[in-house]
Amino acid sequence: FSYSISGNVGFVQNEVLKFQGENAAYGNQNILIEGHSIWTYYVREVDRMVRTQEDLDWVESELAAGNSFFPRTPELGDLVYKDTNGDGIYGNDDDRVITDKSNNPTITFGLSANFNWKNIDLSMLWQGAGNVYAYYFDNSHRTNVRNGYLFNADITDNRWTPDNPEATYPRLLFQNDNQNSVTSDFWLR
Repeated sequence: FSYSISGNVGFVQNEVLKFQGENAAYGNQNILIEGHSIWTYYVREVDRMVRTQEDLDWVESELAAGNSFFPRTPELGDLVYKDTNGDGIYGNDDDRVITDKSNNPTITFGLSANFNWKNIDLSMLWQGAGNVYAYYFDNSHRTNVRNGYLFNADITDNRWTPDNPEATYPRLLFQNDNQNSVTSDFWLR
């Protein structure tokens, strides 16, 4: 009987040291800018989901105070985005933040093992990556109803409805209503 086992773990950090000074390049929900990791996510932060009448009353009080919401005033089952810059407009483009999270892993690991016994060989290779973020908002991860598109069962089964106010996902909306589909950390996993 003989065997060998080996493994490794790698830690990766990256930072854009020189690009265009304070000028950034943008790609959908990502940003490339000096001082941050490569193509880090640049998104709005979700403050809450309007789940109850109490939440809806809070929205009304913000409107009465002269504040507004982007892309429109949220209703029951909608997401509310943070007003990170304090301009009184919740969730506009100026409220997007650099997360320093990206789809580049910061941990990689591997393990290989070989076993031999009486001319029988068994080999295994396990590898993976950790601390990787994905932006889940494609045709299978959306709450917008589009003619001819399929839905993810997790989203449809766990969406906000009056009977399911503690839902994981916001309510379903028609294709052209982007209230719950603007770029945000809600879809960052």
